[in-house]
Amino acid sequence: MQLPQPAARRAIISLVFPAVLGALGMPAAAQEDYPSRAVKFVVPNVAGGSTDIIARLVAQKLSERWKQPVVIDNRGAVSGIVGAEAGQKSPADGYTLTVGNNGTHVMNYGLYKSLPYDPLQGFAPIAKLGVSPTVLIANASLPFTNVGELVAYSTTRSINMASAGATALFASEMFKSMSGADILVVPYKGSAPADLSVIQNETQIGFTSLASARSHVQSGRVRMLATTSLARDPAIPDVPTLDESGLKGYELEFWVGLFAPAGTPSKIVDKVNADLAVVLKAPDVRKRLNEVGFGADYVPAPQFGEYVRNSAQKNAKLMRGLGIQPE
Repeated sequence: MQLPQPAARRAIISLVFPAVLGALGMPAAAQEDYPSRAVKFVVPNVAGGSTDIIARLVAQKLSERWKQPVVIDNRGAVSGIVGAEAGQKSPADGYTLTVGNNGTHVMNYGLYKSLPYDPLQGFAPIAKLGVSPTVLIANASLPFTNVGELVAYSTTRSINMASAGATALFASEMFKSMSGADILVVPYKGSAPADLSVIQNETQIGFTSLASARSHVQSGRVRMLATTSLARDPAIPDVPTLDESGLKGYELEFWVGLFAPAGTPSKIVDKVNADLAVVLKAPDVRKRLNEVGFGADYVPAPQFGEYVRNSAQKNAKLMRGLGIQPE
């Protein structure tokens, strides 16, 4: 068989090579131009919650930097499972990213035998964005002001605890086990309705992020009893930790991070990572995060991925110790 002449071979290569690149993934030129169109942030939580607050702040700043829209797609249902699944199963081209948290990527790992997404292998971690203490709040009309009084009160009165998502569920079960309080945990679809139930005294107590609770505390409708970090948070130095309130060793951190679907080109992950590092160091961003109860806690991709894996395995072990079996 006669081989094509050099000019003909070059013509064939020019037609076939781009097609091969397209079949393997995003073309190299498109990676270099990223982002050349709108980027979507899937938020596996309802609007108004702490994850949503950070997602919108980061989206706005990245949009300004990229000169492209960054839109929010709230999919808050079933402990964040619906949104996390949608984010993982999106095309791995960098145009759909997931704003996850320790509920979607750590707690669900230990709470469910079978998930429609893989919290550890199904995503390419990009960066940790922020961290906030989880706070135990109570309706301000109730006669207890600390954990000891709450536990004593539960021996004489019925207490309902609002729970929204995997993190709050784990926090609630750990609190019940370590305190011995007689409490009924009531599930809600998001932190906003859970907080509202405490405000309206439909439930008496609940765990929520400082970002979600702060405005309600300032209005006098709820009070903070304790935080779940081992050390007092500088933003609320007068609020004790559960550890110092008698629940020795109680520790739980609420974090928010950005993820891409597994298989997203490393150049895109690196690009978003680098831009996030700049955005999260900006004084106005740090100020805004502090105002809503978060500390900017930028952790880049390799370290963040390791942190997520270690946290998921550690918490799954703690759940088994508490008798919490995966559903």
